Parts: sequence; C-alpha cells; structure tokens
Amino acid sequence: LDFHLPSRQPLHGITVAEWAGVKKRTKHVVIQEEGNWRDVHRNIKCMDQLYDATFYSWLKSEDNVHVTAMYLHRIANEYPLSRIVNALKWLISDWRLESISTLVRNVTMDWVDEMGK
Repeated sequence: LDFHLPSRQPLHGITVAEWAGVKKRTKHVVIQEEGNWRDVHRNIKCMDQLYDATFYSWLKSEDNVHVTAMYLHRIANEYPLSRIVNALKWLISDWRLESISTLVRNVTMDWVDEMGK
C-alpha cells in the first residue's frame, strides 16, 4: 500500500521533535540518528521494554482501530507527512481493508489539499 497524499506543513511551523532537538535521553537510551524514526517496529518494541508495556500488540490489534485513529488524528499535525505515512504503513501492514479504511478516514478527516478543499 503506497500513500500519495499532498504534502503538509506542521501546524505550528516546527514539529515537536525539531523543538526538542535530535538528541533525546530516555532511561539510559540515547537516540542520536535522525533516521531512527523510520524503524517503527524497533521503536515500539523498545518502548515495550523500557516501560514494561504492550504497546506493540495493542497498536497492531485491529480491535483498537477507533482509539488508535482518534489519537493519531490529534497528533498528526505535529509531524511531517513522511513520518505519518511511515507509521501508518507499519501499523496497517497486516490489517483488513475495513480497518485500514476506518483508520485513514478518521486520521485524515479534516485534512485539506493545497487548494484548501
């Protein structure tokens, strides 16, 4: 599945990641490479280990599509489109078409194109 959506600028000019800088420290883990965000699988698995949680299984479960869509809709404008597309591709990689449709429709429900439509 390949998304071809119009490019969007972050809502407030810069993203949270740009505001915070590239280097981040979380429980003895230092993230320095700018491209680390591309490996969503590894990042979610690291979060599971760091916080003794089950983010991976919860996010990948289609049963949670409405809650996931609501959360992603709220934060989507904080990140460049390339990061949103990357995360959505990972998330929906083994989902049914019905769940994919629900997620994409809810995440993008108030997006507009370059013409403002």
